[in-house]
Amino acid sequence: LQQAVAVSPDYAAARWHLGQVKIGDVWMSPEDVSTAALNNPALSQYIEMRHSYAKVAKWIWFPTQGNKPLCHLRKTFDLPSKPVRAELQIGTRADYELFLNGKRIGGGKPGDNLAKFQVATTLRQGPNTIAIQVKPPGLEGVLVWLEGNQKDNSIFTVPSDASWKGSSLEQKKWQSPEFDDDGWKTVQEYIPPTDSSATVSS
Repeated sequence: LQQAVAVSPDYAAARWHLGQVKIGDVWMSPEDVSTAALNNPALSQYIEMRHSYAKVAKWIWFPTQGNKPLCHLRKTFDLPSKPVRAELQIGTRADYELFLNGKRIGGGKPGDNLAKFQVATTLRQGPNTIAIQVKPPGLEGVLVWLEGNQKDNSIFTVPSDASWKGSSLEQKKWQSPEFDDDGWKTVQEYIPPTDSSATVSS
């Protein structure tokens, strides 16, 4: 984690895992955060809640068959209210299309940096779904990190991990929260070669 921060100073996932938090354009150490929390209810709540969702995004993949299969990944999660800020970062090792609540957010090609998307306006109160279609040809592995703030300044995160679901089939409305994914299987956490790990773009 320290090496990741040294290589990419704005590597939010690694800094968050080390206990740091970004205030404005400045990353604060755990000691600075604790001191600031004495006069900041939002930071105080952050410290109290942090261990309950202390997760770091994992590379994930859904095992597919054939030489050039499509991979479909999705994650549904609930929000208590519409957020005021939310940023979704994604890294892949193949071409991809990204959807949120059935709406196409963007797409891209594999690279060394995670692509960033501002998604607060697309998120909503209640169930939300991140959906990703990975296109052949390419290599296995998808990394996702969603982080945002509610109106009360509480922080929420949605990392890619083994709780996501996947399928090799493209089904009608599979990108929407209303889609029934009971027939989909859980994904596998995946460790890509270290020389191809993504880092957060500046």
